[in-house]
Amino acid sequence: MKTGLRNKFIFIVLLAVVPFICYAVLDYVQTLNDKKKDVIARNHEKAVELAKEIEEFIESSRNVLYSLSLHPALNRGDSAASNDIFNQLIPLYPLHLNILAADMDGNNFASAVNPELAQKSNGTDKEWFIRGSKGVSVVSDLYQSKLFKHPTFMITMPVFDASGEQSAVLGFPVNLHKLQEHFLTTETLGARTVLSVFDKKSVYLINTADGSEIGKPCKQLALLREMANKPDGSLVSHDPGDVKRYYSFASVDSTGWKVLVGVPASEVSKEANRGALRHLFFFIAICLVGSLTAFYYSRKLGRRVEVLINGLDEVAAGNFDYRLPADGNDEISSACDAFNRMTAERQKAEQEILHLANTLEKNVAIRTTELTNAKNELESFSYAVSHDLQAPVRHLIAYSQMLMEDSSAELSDSARNYIQRINRSGIQMRELITHLLTLSRLNSQEINRTVVDLSMLCHSICTEMQESDPRDHVQVNIEEGLTVAADLPLLNIAMLNLIGNAWKYTRNTPEPRIEIGSTLQNGQQCFFVRDNGSGFDMAYKDKLFTPFQRLHTAEEFEGSGVGLATVLRIVQRHGGSIWAESSPGNGAVFYFTLNRET
Repeated sequence: MKTGLRNKFIFIVLLAVVPFICYAVLDYVQTLNDKKKDVIARNHEKAVELAKEIEEFIESSRNVLYSLSLHPALNRGDSAASNDIFNQLIPLYPLHLNILAADMDGNNFASAVNPELAQKSNGTDKEWFIRGSKGVSVVSDLYQSKLFKHPTFMITMPVFDASGEQSAVLGFPVNLHKLQEHFLTTETLGARTVLSVFDKKSVYLINTADGSEIGKPCKQLALLREMANKPDGSLVSHDPGDVKRYYSFASVDSTGWKVLVGVPASEVSKEANRGALRHLFFFIAICLVGSLTAFYYSRKLGRRVEVLINGLDEVAAGNFDYRLPADGNDEISSACDAFNRMTAERQKAEQEILHLANTLEKNVAIRTTELTNAKNELESFSYAVSHDLQAPVRHLIAYSQMLMEDSSAELSDSARNYIQRINRSGIQMRELITHLLTLSRLNSQEINRTVVDLSMLCHSICTEMQESDPRDHVQVNIEEGLTVAADLPLLNIAMLNLIGNAWKYTRNTPEPRIEIGSTLQNGQQCFFVRDNGSGFDMAYKDKLFTPFQRLHTAEEFEGSGVGLATVLRIVQRHGGSIWAESSPGNGAVFYFTLNRET
């Protein structure tokens, strides 16, 4: 038996290792894919970053041209002064070939480089001049510079004279080879990473793989088709040397150019595989160390557990004198010590349990009787107090009315006012006593559930409300077909209070609306009464269903403060719950359930 238990522990350890090994392999594959995605994501971020740099380069060039366009020498077409200004500025901008200015006839009247030769040329047939002469700053398509004998693109800025008319076009041609060299020296591109920039006609502006391709159309048609109509993204394609690359591209917003960064697929796989293998080896090493440790301690634990099992077998056979070795301070030793104490005190514990069970039954019976008596006494007291108060209140109301009828003429205005206030207070006291009597009877009244047509009951109550307080403009919407298993008299009291409150608190609303219906809350049907009346502050919601706690003054709205407490008691007697939602000036809605079936 001992050998079998130890073998089971060893098998459990080995069985636990297998999922970890499988997970390690799956994790390796997942890590490999994640690393590839990370490399591609960094590649895409680099493309977006380069596109922003080109955008910023164009914008900074425009700012330089704009500052020049405001110079008086250019505004008056002063060729000598303009040449001198351009000649001083061009060394500050090594990425540009020249700064030139042409009048509205296309004649160059100023140039930073070789002004004599530049002034002999005319730009009326140049795309940059045609677009730049329309009063806006433009970035031209790539063209072959006759002055510098290699491809470039022009950034222009209009010059306006004092009358606001365009008088010249400033040009700032870019040295594409210098621009490419700038990106190669300032950006952290990999040794085999290729950077390309195309204009809208798919002509190379920059190509770090082959600088001689600048100014020539791109021949990777499949690549161009996949990038078409997309502002940015990543894809896989082969370069002209048939090398598989992961490409990422982004757009230069102001020009529509595409910035393309390509990394050889072998480099991506190598980097991803390096990180994934490192992760895999580390994980396997942890699993191996953990397995060996678990294997050692499982054998040691197995031997001690077998001792504990032998002790349990002895106790099961009736040998309560058997004791386990409890040497040590670990959990097994504590278990053995607890086992020894358990067997020694077992009989004593059984006797105590039997005694406590007998005592508990007696205490429960006593407490139940005391609670029942207290409940009955409280109900009797509430009923007796409320009933005994009715006669004095009736006398108070009757005598005050008789005094007003018989001696009204002999009383002063203040005396009549006092008597009227006494009469109103008596009536309010009578209503309060009536509500207290109703509330006290609810606990003892038997619940007799029947299927109640709630829609018909609400129609009847609203009709009574209309007769007692006729308001033609109250809009009442009652959902048809509402039924519920409930005690009809009690449900009638509850709905009278809820609908009565809605009727009362919409009194000052220009277009009062009351809605009665049902909805689902947490999969359970509940009913609601909604109005657009005065509402209340939810900060005082805890007082809402407490007897005599009112959220409005008697001058604003009459009431006893017992109605909602009565509704709460009726709902609880049906095994349901009630709650409210409101805000001041936006009406209120009361939700309630009557049992788990509704």
